[in-house]
Amino acid sequence: VDNYDSCYLPDRRIIFTSTACMIGVPCVYGNSHVTNSYICDADGKGIRQLTFDQEHNWSPCVMNSGRILYQRWEYADLPHSNSRMLFSMNPDGTSQSAFYGTNSLWPNGVFYARPIPDSPSKVVGIVSGHHGVARQGEMIIFDTALGRQEASGVVQRIGDWGKKVEPVVADNLVGASWPKFLHPYPLSDKYYLAAVQPTPASRIGIYLVDVFDNLLLLRESESHQLMEPVPWRKTGRPPIVQDRIVPGAKEATVYLTDVYNGPGLEGVPRGAVKQLRVYTYGFSFQNMGGLLGIIGLDGPWDMRRVIGTVPVAEDGSAKFMVPANVPVAVQPLDEQGRAMQLMRSWMTAMPGEVLQCNGCHESQNDAALLKTTLAINRPPARITPWHGLTRGFDYSREVQPVIDRYCVGCHNGEPLADGTVTVNLRGDLKIDDFKMVTAGNGGGHGGRFSVGYAELHRYVRRSGIESDIHLLTPMEYHASTTELVQMLEKGHHGVVLDDEAWDRILTWIDMNCPYHGTWGEELNPNAKQQNARRMELAKRYAGLEDDAEYVPPAAAGPVEFLRPAPVVKPTVQDLGATSWPLSADQAAKRQAAAGEI
Repeated sequence: VDNYDSCYLPDRRIIFTSTACMIGVPCVYGNSHVTNSYICDADGKGIRQLTFDQEHNWSPCVMNSGRILYQRWEYADLPHSNSRMLFSMNPDGTSQSAFYGTNSLWPNGVFYARPIPDSPSKVVGIVSGHHGVARQGEMIIFDTALGRQEASGVVQRIGDWGKKVEPVVADNLVGASWPKFLHPYPLSDKYYLAAVQPTPASRIGIYLVDVFDNLLLLRESESHQLMEPVPWRKTGRPPIVQDRIVPGAKEATVYLTDVYNGPGLEGVPRGAVKQLRVYTYGFSFQNMGGLLGIIGLDGPWDMRRVIGTVPVAEDGSAKFMVPANVPVAVQPLDEQGRAMQLMRSWMTAMPGEVLQCNGCHESQNDAALLKTTLAINRPPARITPWHGLTRGFDYSREVQPVIDRYCVGCHNGEPLADGTVTVNLRGDLKIDDFKMVTAGNGGGHGGRFSVGYAELHRYVRRSGIESDIHLLTPMEYHASTTELVQMLEKGHHGVVLDDEAWDRILTWIDMNCPYHGTWGEELNPNAKQQNARRMELAKRYAGLEDDAEYVPPAAAGPVEFLRPAPVVKPTVQDLGATSWPLSADQAAKRQAAAGEI
């Protein structure tokens, strides 16, 4: 386990990042080891895990409010090259929320962000691309009072006084941009210390820079690159934010004021949302990861684990319990159990926390909704489990039995009576010709799918592994837009699914059509050992007992095919039209005889 990026808190505790979460970076097949955020006492004791994220946390620092600003990299079905965003939280891990850069292609990432003195909303950070220059880049001042996405909150780029900053979309974003900056340290709203490399031929030195485009060299070395300047001066201590957790609690409460508030469900009629589907993830272990073609043919990046559903009141409010220290996502469901919007992220509540949302993707710059709701006066709902214990969504366990019961009797690779050859939806045959030309695919690690899965996924419209990073239009990937659902609803040769079969098919679609539900069963035998270590450390530092590799007991016996009843063709009635088609003269005479209507 490696620990780094430490930060002293006003109460003398320390926040730091650690690889104790035992997660691997998915886009490099886990070869880089992820750090999450932890807190400990001044003597190093009392370690507690604060974040439970898919990807790296970096560069925590104390804001003027006493909250913690840090970088969070995440890509639950998002472009991984453009999703290193800024988050903030209280020092005890409560109230984790987006700070800048969500739903944005620019900036690709903001490194080493720090608050500007005496400002409640301004920070400075280094904007860099994904590939290319590592963490160096352009020094940008942001003000979240102006905006929180793309370039809406940009005040200035250092070195470009008076010039508008355009949100350029590029992978190697700053490769040709000079000077390059590192490690900004604000002295005021106008003056900053920074590590700067003015030209490609220059060494990295310590500079005093200002908003007027001045760069004053303070120190440079012929033998070393100089970085991470910190002023040696007395500074005011930020306020101490008191802990809000309940030590030892295993659950937390989520209170949603109004699911229709915000752009996430804009245009959706009130009353349309009946439930929320609650699910969590099984993040990659070290040295394995969900590249294209590994967990599913087109994503997702990580295992999906459905917890269950909770009710939404008539006024759009909801209050429910969730497991503490577990990243959870929600999907608003209509009366047919179909997702009306996709979250593509997660929220994590600390033990005993009451985590409140005003709506669906509402802006943090909007005022809180001050109203009494139906849910607030009710006890928090318990999650109704989804067909058993929480487990990884495995196609062979959750969907294939439905296909066996309703489909495989005809779609089994054998020609029909009339000689027609249809799609083969069998689950007991594996594909043996997997190949992808799309960059970033799983290569030799991928393609471990059944023939039936590979065929059926072609009939499903879903977001895929890297969908548009911007907020999706409500209903964009509603299951009704999927050919498979349309085919079944129209009446596919008399096939009639029961409610549970529909629920399993729809949930699979809304989960982005995964095939695998665990890492250890088929993808990597080392997952078992790593899972044991992950669970050991999670219990030690978070009191968490959660087995993401849990495999439910095997179903008893094969599924019997339910042959649909023969489709009775309707009798065509002879309407007895005569003299058809009519000539123009005949039509005119008949219209005249009918008179005015």
